[in-house]
Amino acid sequence: MSRFLRRLVPAKLSNRLFLAFITFILVPVMGYQVYQFNEIQQMMMGEMKEKSLQQTEFVKEVLLNLRKEVIDSYYLAESLPALAVEPSSGDDKTKAITDWLRSRQQVSSYSKFISLALEDGDGKVYDSSGEARISRGALSGQWLPEQLAAGRTMEWSEDQQEFIGVLTNRNDQVVGYLSQKLDYEACLYELSRGFVVHQFYYLLDQSGELVAKTGRMDALSRSDTYLSNEVSLLAADLTLASRLPLEQYFGDMDTLKHQSYSVYMVFTLMFAVITYLITSTLSRPLQLLQSRMRQVVDSRFSVSLPVHRFRGEIEEVAKSFNQMVHDLQVSVQKLKQEERQKEASRFQMLMSQMNPHFLLNTLNTLKWNAAKKKDRETADICVALGLLLETSLNVDRDLIHLKEETALVDAFLHIQNFRYGKRFHMEYEIDEGYHYALIPKLSLQPLVENAIKHGFSRMKEGGVITIRVCREAEYLSVEVEDNGIGLAEAGPKRPVGGRRGIGLSNLRERLALMYRGEGTLELLALERGTLARMKIPYLLAKPYEGE
Repeated sequence: MSRFLRRLVPAKLSNRLFLAFITFILVPVMGYQVYQFNEIQQMMMGEMKEKSLQQTEFVKEVLLNLRKEVIDSYYLAESLPALAVEPSSGDDKTKAITDWLRSRQQVSSYSKFISLALEDGDGKVYDSSGEARISRGALSGQWLPEQLAAGRTMEWSEDQQEFIGVLTNRNDQVVGYLSQKLDYEACLYELSRGFVVHQFYYLLDQSGELVAKTGRMDALSRSDTYLSNEVSLLAADLTLASRLPLEQYFGDMDTLKHQSYSVYMVFTLMFAVITYLITSTLSRPLQLLQSRMRQVVDSRFSVSLPVHRFRGEIEEVAKSFNQMVHDLQVSVQKLKQEERQKEASRFQMLMSQMNPHFLLNTLNTLKWNAAKKKDRETADICVALGLLLETSLNVDRDLIHLKEETALVDAFLHIQNFRYGKRFHMEYEIDEGYHYALIPKLSLQPLVENAIKHGFSRMKEGGVITIRVCREAEYLSVEVEDNGIGLAEAGPKRPVGGRRGIGLSNLRERLALMYRGEGTLELLALERGTLARMKIPYLLAKPYEGE
């Protein structure tokens, strides 16, 4: 899976930046744009559906109220005094019936959609305008005798648009007939014009036949481009359906969506081109830097970048690269010089080893010659000096056991006692557990030599040198104490000129190089004599003892 992903990611930096811009900026913004449009459309759809249902419910209430007014008019018509069996005057009767018909059309703002016609017992028909335009006896002719025989005095027509009722008095005598027609279509048109949301209304009977409509017939069967609602008028066996054309309200939004997408795609293309140009501007200097870095070794650090061609951070990178190449050139030159110096030093060291080797061979010849002549004292001095020369010639070890170092001190002291007539002797305060502690080679000899030269220079006898070793935490403390004349007396009278030994300064330098600042050497003045204290890290290397 990881290999597949690596193959999808471009190798060049410019292509990676371009892909990252497309993936993490343009695509999410596009997705968010689509999401926002869909959310807005769904929200508007919900609001439209709610308003559409509210308007449909309102139309339903109006239609039910109109039908209630029709029933109320029927019951009120039966109690009209003008429909008495023996009216007092024909003109008064006509006026009373006409006024009543007109009043029924003013009950509500929608009562005008109810057309009333009344026929009295004499067969005369009236409407709200006065004398009816309906022929005499027209209403009574519509009412079948068998309906009266069945006890049915009022009934709606099959299309639910006309209500016919028989008017009777208290003695169940027929005094007239009342016809009321509902103009559903005109009422629906009137209602739809007053709504904010314009939609089509369809009134259907219980068999699905159309009773009234305000829109196209094909809207009833199409649900993809219309928002549909249907409510039932249970008391009337009618169904009110509404159809809201979506294109009328969302057509502009679709156009806006397409325009937004088009503009977004144009800007996306522009940003993609600009991004590609910017990434190319960044990648070209990096490619040049990569090429120059490949040439650094081949050209022996003699390449550089043209700083004047760049600006900003790339210019700083170019300057840093040129400075790095320059520093590398200086470092290489220093390394070459140091290597030449090391070679010269190695050569001088090899040359310098020739004289000690020759001296050691000569010393061995003197030793055997003194032994042959039975001069034991001279032979012992030659042995001691040979041990010191052999140790100095051994360059393989810088650290030796304390036990070996004290042996070298004894050899050095044997020679010095022969020279100074045994004016001093050595004492050791060393625990056996420290015999295999590691200390720098020839580190005690210069301290002892310093005590002999400066401490005992004016003493004829009684000189004592004490070497004391102890451990202090993680350090080994080595002290060389003498009972000589002390630092104050010996300081001004130190010899000038002559051949010098290894010396204290040499020892301090070796301690600093070997222990990286953790090794110290100090001289302390005592009431009588001097104390030299050397502190080094405690290292113990016991020899392996096989079974």
